[in-house]
Amino acid sequence: MKKTLSLLVVAFATCLMMFAEDPGLYLKKGDALTPVKVTRLSNTKKGGSAGAFSIGKEEHKIKGVTSGLTYAKEDSLIFVFPPKSGKKLKLAGPFTEFSTTANFLLYKLEVTKKERKVSTGVEIMGFNTKENGGAELPFTQIDDTTYEVKLENLEPGEYALFYTALNEGGKKAASVFNIDPVSWDEAWCFTVE
Repeated sequence: MKKTLSLLVVAFATCLMMFAEDPGLYLKKGDALTPVKVTRLSNTKKGGSAGAFSIGKEEHKIKGVTSGLTYAKEDSLIFVFPPKSGKKLKLAGPFTEFSTTANFLLYKLEVTKKERKVSTGVEIMGFNTKENGGAELPFTQIDDTTYEVKLENLEPGEYALFYTALNEGGKKAASVFNIDPVSWDEAWCFTVE
């Protein structure tokens, strides 16, 4: 009985240590967690006006052709949010206690000779409206503040997670009102093998 209890205490402590990380995004390889560093967006270009072919469309650029962090088939992403304090003050931004899993969209980046880039928002061509990229993620809740995402069936290449100020249904609202969903000037980038 003592041995079983000791093993349970050790297992529980290991779980706490594994997820007792600072708020942020982590790449999980086996039992190891590596922080995914944020990368500043550069040279963001705004789209056209009401009379143009692109409304609310933006091109986001990221310096360099690779992130240096590789996501393999058996890996996963761990999102850690701070615990809710119950205060009414709402702070906007990634990984605050008021952020949710709905605030993150995944985009595949186009790689050029010097940089990675992606167009977000809505493109208007005649009567056809097309939303560019922005896949929602398959979150699995681990505890009150920790979520895991296993990415499957992604083509090899460069990817970025963008933070949006849009909550559930916000992506649809962005397409209806021609709003670029990206609301933070940094992204979390990684390479898919």
